[in-house]
Amino acid sequence: MTTVNLQEASAILRKSPNTLKSWFKKGCPVKQSGNQNKEWQIIIADVVDWREKQVVENALADIPDDIDELKIRKLKAETLIVEIEAAKQRNEVAPVADIEKTLKDLFIHIRTRMLLIPSRVSQPISLNSNESEIKALLDDEIREVLSALSEEDT
Repeated sequence: MTTVNLQEASAILRKSPNTLKSWFKKGCPVKQSGNQNKEWQIIIADVVDWREKQVVENALADIPDDIDELKIRKLKAETLIVEIEAAKQRNEVAPVADIEKTLKDLFIHIRTRMLLIPSRVSQPISLNSNESEIKALLDDEIREVLSALSEEDT
């Protein structure tokens, strides 16, 4: 099998050299450890196989061996599903897609209203050189847009 050095393995696996060294310390197979005098020799297939086994072991570690505990987890999950369905029936929850659409529509509306402010205030501002009056005019316009938005909601 072809071997690669640490930098090549890092690039192939898209992991930092430090991550790979950490894996080797945890038992990941390496043909030859490297140091200042010798090059690392790593077989990528061995590393991938080891990593897949680690992922599976970590996933299975969360699953209890005790049948009673599994039954309790199943009952909890089923109860949660029933509670979510009941909350949906009472309109206490909403699908994320619906909320996203509502927020998107609201943001578009706010953006449109805010972008209209310059066209509404450009003439009065051009006729006025008093900074405090200009600020007051802009403040009034922004508050009017926000007030209109809050009234539309009710």
